[in-house]
Order: sequence, then structure tokens, then C-alpha cells
Amino acid sequence: MSDKGAAEEENYIDELLAYQIEGLIVLSHTLSSEKLASYHIPIVAIERESMHISSVTSDNYMGALQATSLLIRDKCDILIHINVDVPKYVPAYDRIRAFEDTCTEHNIPYELSLNVSGDSYNDLFSQMKVIFNNIDEKYPDKKKRGIPGKRHICQHVFEPCHTKIRLPAGQL
Repeated sequence: MSDKGAAEEENYIDELLAYQIEGLIVLSHTLSSEKLASYHIPIVAIERESMHISSVTSDNYMGALQATSLLIRDKCDILIHINVDVPKYVPAYDRIRAFEDTCTEHNIPYELSLNVSGDSYNDLFSQMKVIFNNIDEKYPDKKKRGIPGKRHICQHVFEPCHTKIRLPAGQL
């Protein structure tokens, strides 16, 4: 992933192709799978949209179902899922779907915050502070627990940003 977007990533791939690489493993979400397929080399994506290339993904639905079930068992008053607005065709969308399905099935109040954006620590940190402050104001005397949608959000923002919203064990 580059700081300057798609053009820079395309330049990097062009440089690699000049070395006659035989394939590519992609973690970035910057270029579409259609664009990646146009390079006519084997490409494997990890945890991303992959309509035109091969991919490796985890069972996002089951992971979120288990995490949400753990929070329900912990007798939380409100569950919160914080994520980017993930398109339905991206494998990570199943985390959101499982969270909602599980909360609905068990009649647990929940909130989705799908407006996180930005790639820098400072961007994420400032957004998470606002989200956590809003949650604290909205649910001042409730037992709150959150499920972050992306591990890097957790690692870089949850711990230093706020201590009133706890994560399930093993989330970091």
C-alpha cells in the first residue's frame, strides 16, 4: 500500500514486472481485482475483494459470531461494532453481518459505527476519540463492549484512545 494511491502502486507493479516476476501476493485494497487481473500474471489477494483474481480469506462470519457471542455471554448492555463502510462484496463485510445477526437473534441492543476512514494513526486516533466520546455520552451507565472491524484499528487506537470500552480477550 502506498501513501500516494493507485498511481504509485501501479508504478511499483510495473517495476516488479520489469524483473519478470512470476506472480504477486497482494494485501492492499487500492487497486481493483479487475485492474490486477489485467497484468496477466498469477495474483493472490489476502482478505480483500477478489472477483477477478484468486484470494485467501478467513471465516469472517464465524469469527465475528464467536466474538459477539462472547460479549453477549459477558452480559453487556450495549454492543458496538466499529469499522469502515465495507462493501458487501468484500470478505470483511461478513464480520458486520455476523455481528448484526447475532445481536438480533439474541435481542441485544447494538450500534454500528461504519464511518471510520483514513490510513494514518492520527486520522484513526482522532476519529476513534470522537466515536468513543459519543458512545460514552449516549450510554453513560451501561456496560459497553466493542468489536473493532480491523485489527490495525485495535492495535493502534483502542488501547491508547479509551479504556471504558473493552475488547474481548484475544482481539489484539
